[in-house]
Amino acid sequence: MENPSEFVREHLLWLPEGQLFTSDMDISPYYRKWGFTIYRTAYGPGSDQCWQTIIDKINAQVSEDALDPRSADPAAHRAVQLFRLDARSDRNTLEGLNADQVRELYKNAVGGQPMNADDRARRVFLLVDEEVIEATSLKEFWVKGIQVDYAIGDYTHNNRRLGSSPRYFGWMKLAIRSVPHFWASLYYQEMEDIAPETIGGAVLSVWDCLSSY
Repeated sequence: MENPSEFVREHLLWLPEGQLFTSDMDISPYYRKWGFTIYRTAYGPGSDQCWQTIIDKINAQVSEDALDPRSADPAAHRAVQLFRLDARSDRNTLEGLNADQVRELYKNAVGGQPMNADDRARRVFLLVDEEVIEATSLKEFWVKGIQVDYAIGDYTHNNRRLGSSPRYFGWMKLAIRSVPHFWASLYYQEMEDIAPETIGGAVLSVWDCLSSY
């Protein structure tokens, strides 16, 4: 987070249009929370520790991105305070669900209103399934980002040059260290443009804010 003040002003401060504000007015009620809802669908042996590791690393990354030990910028502290990772891990509801089933839970606000439900650009949630748990156990720290409103027909090309196979499947792998940057990037780019290219129809690459690997 190169400029916390700019980040807070551009992404987290929602002032009503047409209303005049003076420098001495309290605008704190107009700051909004930012972050993601994250769902856990895997509950096998060792998964509790992996789940907690993922949660801890995402929260730690937000602090690391925002807080410069050489700076006392109050905007940086505000950015950290406003971050929310809405963690959902109700085993009875979530165990074994696939991405499409979790999409329906999100759309129907099962378990409460999820993060970004009213933010068209960021209707995305994070998913921790068996593949993510396995990667975490191997010290590979990434999660899945799932586009809520994905419809495969919107991404299928029907011409000779491109063929009929979709090039984007409504989800991507993203490095945990890039979760805060990913949230901000969704303001400027569609998720399909952020996601690494698929390889042979499979999602193999992991995206991060520095490179894909």
